[in-house]
Amino acid sequence: MIAAGLTIKGGWLGGLIVPHMFMGAIVGKIAALLVPGVGPVVAMLAAMAAFNAVVTGTPLSSALIAISLTDGAAIVPVFLASIAGFVASPYVEFLETAATRHEQPNFHLDD
Repeated sequence: MIAAGLTIKGGWLGGLIVPHMFMGAIVGKIAALLVPGVGPVVAMLAAMAAFNAVVTGTPLSSALIAISLTDGAAIVPVFLASIAGFVASPYVEFLETAATRHEQPNFHLDD
């Protein structure tokens, strides 16, 4: 959470996906410890995808990243968790607004 806090509030470029996946893995591990019968690996993968989908608003890529980390383990629960997180994301306010851009207008155009 410290890494995500530094990248989000510090104005650093990039670096949000990995801290979000890590925080999701922690939430999944806690859920597996609290709910009997839930496998820790599946819970961690599902929470990784869901957490990232909530924050970034990208359910498909969040699920694909989590699935690719494990060579295709638990495809259905990960996709369902990612979609559930995306659907619930309007009710979770994680990032207030996007950062404003500071470059000059038309900086990318050659003269």
